[in-house]
This record gives sequence, C-alpha cells and structure tokens, in this order.
Amino acid sequence: MSEPKIAREVAEAEVQRWCERFDASLDLADRERIVRVLMAGRLSLDESKDEFCYRLRSPVTLENGSKLEELRIGEPSTGMVRDANRTGGKDEFEVSLRLLSYVTHQALGVLDRIGQKDLTSLGMLFNFFG
Repeated sequence: MSEPKIAREVAEAEVQRWCERFDASLDLADRERIVRVLMAGRLSLDESKDEFCYRLRSPVTLENGSKLEELRIGEPSTGMVRDANRTGGKDEFEVSLRLLSYVTHQALGVLDRIGQKDLTSLGMLFNFFG
C-alpha cells in the first residue's frame, strides 16, 4: 500500500464535515471506506457545486481512445431517481447503476468497465445525498 496523501485524522475530520454539510449519516464500514479513498487522494468535494470528484483506481479506455480517469457525482434529481427506478425495475443494483449513469453523465457501457472497488466506492457517495 502506498503512503497516504492525506493523514487519517484530516480525512476523518473532512468526512465528518461532509456528513454535517449534507446532513448525512454513514455506517462505520461506509465511513471507513470513504476515509481510505480520501486518504489515497482519490476523492474531493467541489463545494461550489456540491459535487464529489472521484479519481478511478483504474482508468477506463473509451471508444475514441481517450481515458476516463475521474467522475463527478452530485445529488440526483427526483426525475433521475424516478427514471432509474422505472427502467431498472426491482433489481436494486441495476437501479443504482442507472442512477450512477445519470449523475455522472456516462453511458451504462462505460460504467460496465469500471472496477468493482471503484464501483463500490462510487455507490457509497450516494449516501451523502440520501
């Protein structure tokens, strides 16, 4: 494991500040994962837009040859949630994936190439907007 870019105490305080900002509560496992991602320097918050910027562990190569290295995630609109539930059916994973597609402005085919660890971390960011 590489040296942390942000000290644990600083990352924990920042995640707590985010929880207060968004009036969110995270369970211990989700909080720890987000702290570790922040310590690795892969997560930040653009406070002017209330959007998280998440740098992927493994960039995704797009059809045009460019690399997708980071995703921005903001609060989904009511319409996005409604559409994700309607098109995703009762499959919770499919609904979450569609919602992630909407808020990141990335096609489902692009998200299909994101690694499991990144996908799990991205999904946890929705907890700030719930």
